[in-house]
Amino acid sequence: RLSNCQECHGSQITVRFDAAARRYQTHVRTYAVNCESCHGPGGEHVGRARAGTLGGSRDIAIATFAVTDKDSSLAVCFQCHAVKTVINPGYLPGRPLDTHYSTKLSAVGDEPFYPDGRVRTFAYQENHLFSDCYLNGSMTCVDCHDPHSSEYRDIYGQRLEDRFSNGQCVSCHPSKETKSDLVRHTRHSVESAGSQCVACHMPYLQHPEVGRALRFARSDHTIPIPRPGFDEDLGVESACRSCHPDRSVRLLQQQVSDWYGELKPHKDIVRGLLEFTPELSAREAAERLLLSEAAHPLAQIAGLNRFQERHLRPNMPALDPTIASRLRRLARSPDLDVRAVALATLHYARGDDPQTRRSLIQQLESVGDRHDAALRGRWVVTLGYIGDSWRVRGELGTAAVVYRKALEILPGHPHINAQLAEAYSLAGNHEEALARFADAISLDPNRSLTLVNYGVALERANRREQAADAYRRALEINPGEFLGHFNLGNYHLRGDEFDQAIERYRSAVALNPGFAQAHYYLARSLTMTNRLDEALEAAERALEFDRHSERTRNMLEELRRVVRQR
Repeated sequence: RLSNCQECHGSQITVRFDAAARRYQTHVRTYAVNCESCHGPGGEHVGRARAGTLGGSRDIAIATFAVTDKDSSLAVCFQCHAVKTVINPGYLPGRPLDTHYSTKLSAVGDEPFYPDGRVRTFAYQENHLFSDCYLNGSMTCVDCHDPHSSEYRDIYGQRLEDRFSNGQCVSCHPSKETKSDLVRHTRHSVESAGSQCVACHMPYLQHPEVGRALRFARSDHTIPIPRPGFDEDLGVESACRSCHPDRSVRLLQQQVSDWYGELKPHKDIVRGLLEFTPELSAREAAERLLLSEAAHPLAQIAGLNRFQERHLRPNMPALDPTIASRLRRLARSPDLDVRAVALATLHYARGDDPQTRRSLIQQLESVGDRHDAALRGRWVVTLGYIGDSWRVRGELGTAAVVYRKALEILPGHPHINAQLAEAYSLAGNHEEALARFADAISLDPNRSLTLVNYGVALERANRREQAADAYRRALEINPGEFLGHFNLGNYHLRGDEFDQAIERYRSAVALNPGFAQAHYYLARSLTMTNRLDEALEAAERALEFDRHSERTRNMLEELRRVVRQR
């Protein structure tokens, strides 16, 4: 609600918290995408145009992208068309994207991509960063997409008929431009879909983790070579199979081999990700995953993530010198994300070693003012992901160690303070937890979810009235915080205040209809007030969203029995 949606689905939509009114104020310029969404502030540009002085200088007082480098061009599109990690809030178009967002840290902790870059889950078009057209060429989004008309074009800016036009590709690959060249390459007739470049190299793929209930297929921006056998093993429907579902994968793979022989191999870092197994020794894994020379940032981050998860722990007594050397080389990467993840990994594994610590300090001192906040933010986010993974596994002490390391880099980070507080609370260290929550709230008093978690920590410390106050404060800030309603409902239920509990649970499920627990406790509260038909309906909804819940199934059966006997 407070971020993400309005940053892409409209222009100059601002959401600010009014402390006096205790509510959010939203101002909407337009729900369309206007010039300033990409080009940044345009007031001076418009002023010069109206005054007739625009042509008097090469400076037109607004950002232009005609001759920008490929990464700067991509950043304009990636402000919406990428899975972003917030590094510093307050981004406005026209500012450097990397000072506020990372488009690669999604590969730390989560795995939105397969090793070769195909989308595993909801990930927009940023797997463009895995394509050879980008890595070995200069391809940007606007080489194919006209940002002003939303139509298709070739690299020279000439309009193309539609997304199936081969002009998108042959303008860079002229050796396949003529009909005879095309047929020689595709082995399909000119009129066939198999002679459309995008049919083979950019097929529409259903994002696997989205499931099959809803159609959510997107054109594959890794622009891969069709490899039927490999694709099947990976769990991706190959372009060949999408057109020839009647043929086996073995026959399709044989046909590709007969036509094209040995295909272009994957890059070393991608091959390393594909070959990685938990059984590999640390040195063997490092040889595959920690490749500083790869020039493939997103894959390098995925490699760092996998290596860290399998072979590193906080404050290790020693680290194989060859592995440490590989990490140090990655920590000098020109890519800000790779550098930050490598530094965070060194800090995580050997941050208490004096020599490593001096090296980390030197890296911070050498980065320069322009990138200091961006580097620190990425470093902290990476350690936060690692700490979260330990917390989810129940290793609360280890999680706390990692969160404290993150706070060495940015002591005033509200989210990390809140995560550390949660780890302390779960571990039963109530006083330390409450102190950390107080710090987090003072740093960001308008974050409603922190107040909800503070309330939960207060309940664990047997301070029920203070907990209820925390939930109410959260709902004053954000009435749409469904967990605030839910936890306040639990407070009323434990006090036998069933009508108040019912009101809160109804608010929770209205805000989040798929929240099975809220439906379950709503059913319990309704049962306590003898509103059995309503309780039965609520229990059915609870089971609909959590079909494996034994307690819900038992409640539902009992309610049905009682209702039948009335």
